[in-house]
Amino acid sequence: MANSRSKASAQVLDRARSHAFATLTPQTAAVYHLGVVPHVLRKGEVLKLVDRRITVPDDAVLVFEDQMPGANFGHPCRYMFQSPKDGSIFHTVEAMFPPEVADTALRPEYFHEPLAQPDFRPNIYAKFDWSKLAHYPWLIDDNRFALLWTSQISNRRHVEDTEFAYRILRHKFGFPASRIFVLCYDGTIDSTDYHGADMATWVGDGTAYQMQIHASATKANLQSTLTTISNRMNADSMLFVHTNNHGSTTGLCVDNSSVVTPTEWATMRLTFHPSVHVIEFAWNAPQIWKAVTTRAPRPTASVSREPLSWLLWRHQMKEYFRSLPPAEEDALATALSGETFGSLCSVLCAHVREDEAPAEAATYLRTWLENGLITGIS
Repeated sequence: MANSRSKASAQVLDRARSHAFATLTPQTAAVYHLGVVPHVLRKGEVLKLVDRRITVPDDAVLVFEDQMPGANFGHPCRYMFQSPKDGSIFHTVEAMFPPEVADTALRPEYFHEPLAQPDFRPNIYAKFDWSKLAHYPWLIDDNRFALLWTSQISNRRHVEDTEFAYRILRHKFGFPASRIFVLCYDGTIDSTDYHGADMATWVGDGTAYQMQIHASATKANLQSTLTTISNRMNADSMLFVHTNNHGSTTGLCVDNSSVVTPTEWATMRLTFHPSVHVIEFAWNAPQIWKAVTTRAPRPTASVSREPLSWLLWRHQMKEYFRSLPPAEEDALATALSGETFGSLCSVLCAHVREDEAPAEAATYLRTWLENGLITGIS
């Protein structure tokens, strides 16, 4: 469809600019930016804009109205479809992303920019002085993992930020390179606005990129990478997650037609290691066994009025067990039965306030991941 677009004449573009500018009030004229796409979009062409699709209603020149210029996330804007004959506006659509998200060839040529700032590309970082950062030797260990994510519609600045995070983790916090998982763009060091030689070196200090890309930034790769990391973590592990890309009101952007939404996290299901079991004991057998194995004073055998629930599992060929508080017991039972993360949150509402349930559930999820109980997320 893009190949069928024709170049709009200078006369039509001038008329389109005039009609678009006439829609501004004194107040909006002081804030809004206007840009025209110098091509005639064809009827039926579909623009994929992350959280919605816009179908071009008829052959049109497009003027883009940015209502929050400078905002680096999904924000209010407007598409004005104008006649390729006289530039008059015949259709408008409210949106949250600019047209270059759908197609880089649709990048507007701005003609009204009251809030424009000088742009000396690339403008991400000046040369960085690493010596000004302090070292943290007490954090050096072998149990730390990191997941760095930047979407398939990332600009160069997002990729640059991800490289910055990688270098900080490697050189200042001592993360092993084998434990930093990078999901970037289409699986390469690239972006929507810069390519090839422009992406050869990091702007921070002009040296080659150091981060190793594991896979493209897709939902499937995000889930599989989380599973891979969880399989390698143990009770002493730490997971650092860094996301850097466009965001929308509906979630974390993946590409120009999809996001990772809060709802999707709510429908997430957990897969547990086969060794995970919950057993009730009325007698204090677990405490006696722990005392025997640790050569501690053995308590006297006793029986409680109500049985206590205990969690048993194996991780990396070692057996573990601990008691379960009622809230975690209910949450774990829900997850083990195959219910969703959202259902788990609902169950916890019987133990904590409704607005506290998601955070409580997230705490259990982290604990289960760190202890090696979870082998998969879907």
